[in-house]
Amino acid sequence: MTKRILFAVGLCCALVAMTNFSIADAKTDKTTEVKEMSEKIDEGVPAGKININTADIDELQQLPGVGEKTAANIRNHIKKNGKFTEAGQLLGVKNIGEKTLERIKPFIKFK
Repeated sequence: MTKRILFAVGLCCALVAMTNFSIADAKTDKTTEVKEMSEKIDEGVPAGKININTADIDELQQLPGVGEKTAANIRNHIKKNGKFTEAGQLLGVKNIGEKTLERIKPFIKFK
């Protein structure tokens, strides 16, 4: 009976040890995954602020959530209506809504 108890305790300890390694590995994997995702996000964000009125289409595409079509829409809006003076005016551009505006605000300037 004592041998069985010792065997069961030993088996439990081994399982706990294996689980701890699995948990540690999972945490390391998740940490690495989060870091890689963060780096990918940072790659798409401009280093400094972009002048929305003078930026070309390639520069505008560096803004989060702004693709080629939206960048072209910004340039066309400027040609038709003149330069932007405040962020809220971007809501008049096709494909820019409240969410996109909030995402790009920290990265744009007007002068």
